[in-house]
Order: sequence, then C-alpha cells, then structure tokens
Amino acid sequence: MGIVENPQLIVTLDYEIFGNGSGALQPCVLEPTNRILKLAEAVAAPVTIFVDAACFSVMELANQDVSLIKRQLCNAVVQGHDVQLHLHPQWTDPGQFTDGQWHLELDKWRIADNTDKEIYKQVVSGCRWLEEVIAKVKPEYHCSAFRAGGWCIQPSRKILAILAECGFAMDSSVAPGAYNLTKGQWFDFRGTPEKGVWWLQEDVCKAEIKTRSHLLEVPITTANIGATRHLRALLAMRRRANGGLAPECCGVYDGPSSKWQSMAGKVSKASNLGRVMLDFSTLPADVLITTCEQWLEKYEENAPGLTPLVAIGHTKNFSLESESQFNEFLSWAKAEGYTFTTYPEWFDNACGSLE
Repeated sequence: MGIVENPQLIVTLDYEIFGNGSGALQPCVLEPTNRILKLAEAVAAPVTIFVDAACFSVMELANQDVSLIKRQLCNAVVQGHDVQLHLHPQWTDPGQFTDGQWHLELDKWRIADNTDKEIYKQVVSGCRWLEEVIAKVKPEYHCSAFRAGGWCIQPSRKILAILAECGFAMDSSVAPGAYNLTKGQWFDFRGTPEKGVWWLQEDVCKAEIKTRSHLLEVPITTANIGATRHLRALLAMRRRANGGLAPECCGVYDGPSSKWQSMAGKVSKASNLGRVMLDFSTLPADVLITTCEQWLEKYEENAPGLTPLVAIGHTKNFSLESESQFNEFLSWAKAEGYTFTTYPEWFDNACGSLE
C-alpha cells in the first residue's frame, strides 16, 4: 500500500516565554517568530500561532508593554497565518509581578487541576483577549482550536465541556504515545485510539461517535524512531547553537515539582526516549521527515486530507540550527506535494466526511 497522496500539514507554534515567567519578549518570542514566519512564507505555508493569551493579558494588566506582540499577531493574520488559544493557567494576576520579576502560581500549572470556575474564566478571558486583538484586522475571527499548556489536559472532562460551551471545534493537546508522569506536570497519551483524528466527549484518549456537541481531537504528529537516534538528534541540536534556545533568549525551565519529583520526571522523560513529536524547534530535518512518513504509513487507509499532520515548535527553542533544519523540512514537504493548511481550513474541508 502506498502513502496517502497530498497529505495535509498544519504547522503550529507555541507562542510563549518560559513557564515560570522568565525570558524576555524580544529574543524569546518576537524575533524567533519573525524568523519562523519568514521561512514559512517562502513556501506559502500558513503557521498556526498558539498564543499563551493568559500570559500576555496578565502582562498587559501589569502595565507591561505588549504592543509589539499584538502588532506581530495582527500582521501574521494579515499575511494569511492563523491564531489560536494556548493557556498556561499559572498566569492569574498582575500582582504576581513584584521585585522586577514574575512569581507565578506554579501549583496551577496543569489546567485540569484548576476548578471549573477558574478554567471557565481563563478560557473565556483568553478568547476575549485574542479576539479583541485580531478583530482589528479580521472582524469575523473566533477561536476554534485549543492547546493546553504543557499538554496537561487530563483529566479532560470538565475542560472539554467548557471548550464546547465556548464554541471551540477542536483540541490539539494530545501527542499519541507521549507521557510525563511527574506530579504537577503529568500527562499520559499512551492509550490513544488508533486513529489520526477522533471525536471527543469526556476523555481525550477515547474516540466517540460524532455529535454536534463534540469536539474533534487533531493530535500532534508523533513517531517512534528509537531511543538511540532520538538521543543523538537532541544532543546534536543542542550542541550546535545556543544550547537549544533562540539567540539571546535566556530563561529557566522551573516547574511546580519538588527536586525529588523533578528527578522522577527526568527518569520518565528518559523512558520516553524514542517517541518524538513532529517538533521543528528541537529535531533535525531527517527525523522530522521520518516522523511524517511513519505517521502517514500508519494512517494511510484514511482518505486523503482526513488525517492531517500537525507539527509543533516553541518560540523560545527556535535556535539558529532549528532555522536551518526547519527550512530543509519545509522545502522537503513542498517538494513532496504536501498541502499546507490551518485548523479552520482543514476542518471546513474534512469535517463532513469524518465519522
């Protein structure tokens, strides 16, 4: 059996600083995004920017200047890119900025660990902030796709209900086969359906029968490339430029876990070696290509266009080496006849055919 013709590729970017509030906007968000969009535009590929709206709205309430963030997002939409909602719920209050730095509520790291009221407030306020920003250039804009911060969407029942109530059509938090068992940061996607996309009701890892009230899971593309190849790829990318960070971007990956829990998390990640996301900010082009080929081979029985590939990147991790490898990957995808698309465009074309 051959690989599906004309595969659909959604290029996504998590638009954020570090989870503990460290990192400056210019080197960690604005500059890497400019470089990513320039490369994507060269091959006519729209990028879906998952904006950590809680972060930037709280910054704005703390009287920090986010005008360049707003301008970049509006300019991106004018150029044909897409903007969707990403949330890190530790951003709760402008009063968290004291003594010249952010002191975030890291115990709220996992959106699923928050109360229904807190989740609803963050989703609604995040949508409102994004929609007010983008309405200046696209009045009809509405958030339709969601990605949980740190992939921490489980248990997902109350989150999915709130997303559906707020008019979302899709979630894209799940990375099949990936997991992190660290307390305070955990997610576990080892039990996902053998499908490229699936309808949701209460559990993001369980496929349901389509109804009008259900969301669609459009997962991040993953593959198993073997632990040795994965480790070599990660080390090669980190050694070549900026230690795996965007030029001049500095920050700390501190999370909510204790030192003991963090050690357990490192063990969990080590056991995850071999399972990769289609991550253009941390992996070389040859691994990205293998990941695409493996995903399509697994789901080749689906009709063309019904199983999109979803690539992910992070602004703060987009090093100079990432730029080179991403450019090579995009050129390969274009030469292979991939169709670059966005969530709303793909959903409008495919939704009626999905069961």
